[in-house]
Amino acid sequence: VNGPVYVSEDRKRYNLQDLFTFSTVDLAGWRNEEGDSNAVLTAGTAQDNRTLLLDEFKKRCSPDMLLDTIVDHHKRYYTQVVGVEEVALQENVSWYLEKRIRDEHLNLRVVPCKPRGKKKEVRTRNMLPAVRERQFLLHDGMIAFMDEASHFPKGEKHLLDCFAYFPQVSSVPIRELLEQREEQERRAYLRAIGEGESYAREAMK
Repeated sequence: VNGPVYVSEDRKRYNLQDLFTFSTVDLAGWRNEEGDSNAVLTAGTAQDNRTLLLDEFKKRCSPDMLLDTIVDHHKRYYTQVVGVEEVALQENVSWYLEKRIRDEHLNLRVVPCKPRGKKKEVRTRNMLPAVRERQFLLHDGMIAFMDEASHFPKGEKHLLDCFAYFPQVSSVPIRELLEQREEQERRAYLRAIGEGESYAREAMK
């Protein structure tokens, strides 16, 4: 068995390697101590359409810490897609995130998450019944998420906002992602061959 195995309440086992894993990001300002928290929620969808919530992050933090968290979740859970809330800061955050993905040769795709005309509270209210129906599985470490859900609609909703964007990210076609990954690998191979030929030509001079 490769990677961690998660066991549900009904004793069903889910191998991390078999999940379609993704993250969603709720952005907030960081210019002062009174600003809202940034949030990252990472999950994986299984073949039986259940979704396991794997990790959470909620903190008033710098852009660098936010990017570090997104990349850390990618490396720990093999996330294939990260959805970033489409707000004023999204363009800047996405640009730096995509640059880091290129620099570190990560197999991670960035997609914008759009409100689609619905208020955040409505989106969240539409999603929460699925948690009660065990379509979304939580473990004991999801403390901040469970706290927000138990106090909804009052209190903070940063992780719940991430949660409400899940349908937009988890519906990204897997075939498209695999084709994109194969194309990245092909280009890297061709680039390596080209660099090798250039080195050989220089050595013969």
